[in-house]
Amino acid sequence: MKLVVLLFVTLIVGALYMQLGWSRNTTPNAYETYRVKSGDLIITHTVSGIFESKNKFIVRSGMTGKVEELLINEGDTVNKGQPIVKLDCRKHNLEIEDIKLSIERTNYSLNHFKKEEQALESLYQAGGKSKQEVSELTYKIAELDFDHKRLINELKQKHLMAEHCLVHSATNGVVSDVLVKEGQIVNSGEKFAQLIDTSDIKLVSYVNEFDVKSFEVGQKIKVSLGEYDKTSFDGQITYISELVVKHEGANAVEVEFSLDNMTQGIKVGQQAIVNVETNSYLNVKIVPQEFLKFTEQGIFINFLDGDEIAAKQITPVGGDYINVGVRDELIEGMQLIKH
Repeated sequence: MKLVVLLFVTLIVGALYMQLGWSRNTTPNAYETYRVKSGDLIITHTVSGIFESKNKFIVRSGMTGKVEELLINEGDTVNKGQPIVKLDCRKHNLEIEDIKLSIERTNYSLNHFKKEEQALESLYQAGGKSKQEVSELTYKIAELDFDHKRLINELKQKHLMAEHCLVHSATNGVVSDVLVKEGQIVNSGEKFAQLIDTSDIKLVSYVNEFDVKSFEVGQKIKVSLGEYDKTSFDGQITYISELVVKHEGANAVEVEFSLDNMTQGIKVGQQAIVNVETNSYLNVKIVPQEFLKFTEQGIFINFLDGDEIAAKQITPVGGDYINVGVRDELIEGMQLIKH
């Protein structure tokens, strides 16, 4: 009898265990849900850009000489008036000193002969000298006076040339190319370096010819300098070219941007990431694209209606690859079910 009761109890416990186990294993999986939020949906388009300057300046030699010292390197930032190249002007300076000595000698001779001319003129008046002697001295003085003036003009020209011994930058900018080496002989007019004007830096991007159709001059932008650089700048689109060009194998349109808070830290050639606000939908219900179901009849969402799942058709006013905005079909806080 006890054996029968024990078997009966064992069967009941086993049945309960199986029942409980079955209940746990058959609990429905949790749905992925999203609660509808209200807000402003800003549609952006991301492109890459590079800082450029349209104004480039060539620094040229003003005289023939040897490059004694380069005071710049490629990539350096220079200020207007800053020395950038020094020429070896030792020979030129010696020539200046020689001319100065020649001027002193000529000036001494000129003063001497002018005094002699006065004395000779007095003797001529007294009958002690001939007219020919006076004329010869007068002619000699004229020659010396001509040489004196020539030497003074030559000295002025040498001094002007000496100003080119130390070459200065004519603008604020960045050195993009250094075209000479120390020790190199350069001729007058030969290129030393190329500078890029940093006062006219613009951010330029080449945008796909189809994507650019959503761009307009004046649209706001947000610019960052890289994935790991948190510096950001506000700005706007300032120019959209009407020409379609080939860029990196694709048809593209040149677009220029300006920044509201440009800083000295930005350099020509530096790359940037540009987010363009192509559209905005204010005070809408924001729904992730992944919660939408697209059918031939329209766009639907699933939502929790009490304990049941219901479907509803919606008409988004706009969106991007991530979210869409809906006006009146949805209620804030409504719990959507992912399809």
